[in-house]
Amino acid sequence: MDDEKSVSPNLTTVEVSNLCMSEDALIEQYGADRVRKLLLKVCAPGLGLADEQVDFHLMPALVFLYLISFVDRGTLSNASILGIKTDLHIDTTQYNLLATVFLFTYSFLDIPSNWVLQKIRPNIWIAVLCFVWGVITILSGLVQNYSGAIAARVFLGVAEAGFFPAAVFITSVWYPRKQVQWRVAIFYCMGSLSGSFTGLIAYGVAHMDGRAGLASWRWIFILEGLVTVTFAPFIIWILPNSPSDSKWLSDDEKELLFNICASGGGSPHVPFRKGYLYAAFKDIKVWMVGMMGVGTVLPMYGFSYTLPTILTQLGYTAEQAQLMTVPIYAVSAVTTLVTAWISDRIGRRAPGIMVCFAIAFVGLLTEFLLPKTTAFVHARYGALFLIPIGVYGAYPGQLSWITNNTAGRGKRAMSSALELTMANVSAAIGTNIFLGREAPNYPTGFGFSLATVGLGFVLAGLLWWMLARENARRENLDKVVVNRLSSVEIEEMGDSAPTFRYIL
Repeated sequence: MDDEKSVSPNLTTVEVSNLCMSEDALIEQYGADRVRKLLLKVCAPGLGLADEQVDFHLMPALVFLYLISFVDRGTLSNASILGIKTDLHIDTTQYNLLATVFLFTYSFLDIPSNWVLQKIRPNIWIAVLCFVWGVITILSGLVQNYSGAIAARVFLGVAEAGFFPAAVFITSVWYPRKQVQWRVAIFYCMGSLSGSFTGLIAYGVAHMDGRAGLASWRWIFILEGLVTVTFAPFIIWILPNSPSDSKWLSDDEKELLFNICASGGGSPHVPFRKGYLYAAFKDIKVWMVGMMGVGTVLPMYGFSYTLPTILTQLGYTAEQAQLMTVPIYAVSAVTTLVTAWISDRIGRRAPGIMVCFAIAFVGLLTEFLLPKTTAFVHARYGALFLIPIGVYGAYPGQLSWITNNTAGRGKRAMSSALELTMANVSAAIGTNIFLGREAPNYPTGFGFSLATVGLGFVLAGLLWWMLARENARRENLDKVVVNRLSSVEIEEMGDSAPTFRYIL
């Protein structure tokens, strides 16, 4: 039907171009039914309003890419109990460095990668990254000494650094602000599910020890790398670049998506400028969310790298420990999705983030305080569930919060990349805070984790209050003064514009 293929003639492209200030303004001017119908058509699958949806075209590629990227980088923890440390003569200190060097390059290339993303088509850029990190994963299974393993981890960080910030940015380009967290959570929960996948893969590959003269830890790198390399070329065809070159959207739908996407303000036609990086650096919101990211990622990495070891300390064999990680990560994936769905439903980020921080804090504190005796094995195993439920559940909300509240594609790209840089730097710390000599209590590891999670909780509440106060202030501004601002002036002001409202 015609009304399902295009916007009403009264809603012309010229008119839509001036509607980038807020979704509320769009609804007020053109009616909730007309706008809602178009939003559902391009953003919500399974509602019978269109055969082809944005979710159908965009999300499968991002989901699978994030899964294999997390599996490839996380394989080291499984290889550690399958013999890599023995075969390559790696002691505890060297292993910690091996885990950390990946993060050195991975952390500091987020911003350059998002800059490149403004110059190169996303499908090409991500396909190249995927192919390269797949090759490096294969080579990781062929290294013969510690130096070779270090080199492989360094270059794996270089190759993988660009994908996640690109995925977050791409999601914010395609979806309205209050629909972002659910989408980010869908592919991000693959990070927690990857723990289940790597555990199952490692359990199966453990029985390949000696095949073709290769140890089982080598096979896990090789097989996972082959999957990645095989998938990489298909990204060019299956990952859409932007609404403007998508054949399955009408011209009016493309323009509508451009103007009510997650920026909440900011024309997609404005060229990228270096000043966007400076704008991100001087925005206190970016630094506050970045510190929340530290409170999430530091304990996340410390937990993921130490979990197999903690499980063996509970009395499980190395193979059993791999299986016991599966339900822990599977439950955290489900709760991450539930948290995101509720957050998008209520249009708020802070409540979900704070609840998740509280859950993680309880899990960390319980695991630290419980006696390390056989009588408390089941209680300690139960506490291990709470930690990833909290840290994995909080992070999609933080990533969505930063993209929701930075207007303009350029600043949004740089802000999300800066937040990820801060979080990833903390990951390097997280991999080194659970010290082998402090087992089984790990006071340093749990102490750092509890401190950063607590700080994240406080910052989330403080930012919630700050944004609510600023929204109230803008509501009370003199409407005559606001109406004197031209669309160009509002565009240049970005999220400082009096018409912009922050997501709380």
